[in-house]
Amino acid sequence: LTELDLSNGVKVILKPTDFKNDEILMAANRFGGQSLYGQADMLDAAYAGTVVAAMGVGDFSPSDLQKMLAGKVLSVNTGLQAWFDTVNGHAGVDDLESMLQLLSFRFGPTRLDADLYQSFVSRSQDAARHTMARPESVFSNAIQTTVFNGHPRVRLIPTPSDFEQLSLERTRAIYEQRFSSARGMTFIFVGSFSLEAVRPLVARYLASLP
Repeated sequence: LTELDLSNGVKVILKPTDFKNDEILMAANRFGGQSLYGQADMLDAAYAGTVVAAMGVGDFSPSDLQKMLAGKVLSVNTGLQAWFDTVNGHAGVDDLESMLQLLSFRFGPTRLDADLYQSFVSRSQDAARHTMARPESVFSNAIQTTVFNGHPRVRLIPTPSDFEQLSLERTRAIYEQRFSSARGMTFIFVGSFSLEAVRPLVARYLASLP
């Protein structure tokens, strides 16, 4: 392992491997996540990353971003888990820099698009209706509710009514609170890369995160 401590409070761990010829995996976390928010914000915190991603990044809508990334192999996802702020991504060797550029956008100002937000809510409600129509889903929720004695912090399979409770303003505010700074994040890169090639990219993109 090669460990780097950056000036902005970010730690980076690099592990070159030869398991696959054209794959680089990225993961990052720090303590925090949904645990920092009260019960009233539970759903908004849980869906903050998904809602923000559904509206695009920077000046680009999701469709604009898809066109820009056509032919590239990469992804970057951010969000709040129960106890962690998390980042996950992957890229082909030639697309590592593009992945890091997209990562920089994820730590920038969020994009506001009310129409895309409503589309996300509608699609999520439709998916929840189909899921909750399956007996296995109802059974799973019943088990979780029984085992944890109906604790309000236990994440159950979402229902359509859950998405009616989301607030666009609150989900954006929570996301920006957690991802306006990368300080305290530990990034781990594993895959087909050389230290000589990755170090300059780490310095350029990760060390410049807010």
